[in-house]
Amino acid sequence: MRSSMLALLATTFLVALPEPAEARRGGSEHQELLFVAETKIIEEGVPYSLCLLVNERSAFGINLFRSVETYALAENKCDTTAYYPMSVEDIAEAKEAGMIDAAIPNEPKLSTSDLITGHIGWLFVAGALAFAGYGALNARKRRQERQGMMGEASPAAVAILDAMCHAAKADGHIDASEIAAIAEAAERMTGENFDPQQVAKMADLAESKPSDKDFKRLVKGRTGPEFDVMMRGVLMVVAADGRLADSEQQFVGKLAKAMRMSGEQVQAILHDVVGSAQGQPAE
Repeated sequence: MRSSMLALLATTFLVALPEPAEARRGGSEHQELLFVAETKIIEEGVPYSLCLLVNERSAFGINLFRSVETYALAENKCDTTAYYPMSVEDIAEAKEAGMIDAAIPNEPKLSTSDLITGHIGWLFVAGALAFAGYGALNARKRRQERQGMMGEASPAAVAILDAMCHAAKADGHIDASEIAAIAEAAERMTGENFDPQQVAKMADLAESKPSDKDFKRLVKGRTGPEFDVMMRGVLMVVAADGRLADSEQQFVGKLAKAMRMSGEQVQAILHDVVGSAQGQPAE
């Protein structure tokens, strides 16, 4: 039976696993042999194991899909690339001859653990979506609380004050001079007096690392003149403590990009802001 089984399989073909087919965006499709059980099939002193030949789809090294194609016989407990495919009839014959455990199903199927391993990528996807959803919900709550503290300000004033709050938090430290700049701008735009502690809380509720989406939200629906006022307010905040940190420069740059404002325009507004702070007329 030992020789006849492999001889029978040899009349079909001995095949090798193909190289992984690279897909777009880091994905790949490939086949793999999974160990099922030892057999009593030995050829030239080499024992053969029963394996599952599976098709897998992965992305960035994480398995997303796994499906079984057929049983196979292979050396080295299936840790190889060459195998003999086995049909349902081959399995039945081998079981009848006592070469394969009779408890093994004739039809190949994946175990629960193999299914989980083959689809584990979806656990990461689900986790990432849940985390992103929580983050978005939390950011929205903070934004509503922050903007609710701005009183009956117009949408333009809310956007400008919001941008100033984000600018104050850009370097990771909210300075008293930055709070004063926001409070002054808030009073000028709303006609209301803002307590420094309230302004500090508004700034603290801002995102420490705003995304490109956040910048687009800040400028959405605003006009050219409102862009100038927003940039002026932001530059007043970042220049209030007499220094301009790298993170603050990056914030200004991303805001200008969202506004499609040139570097020359930003420099002109900054020159005016610094001149006004020093009590000197801008040239």
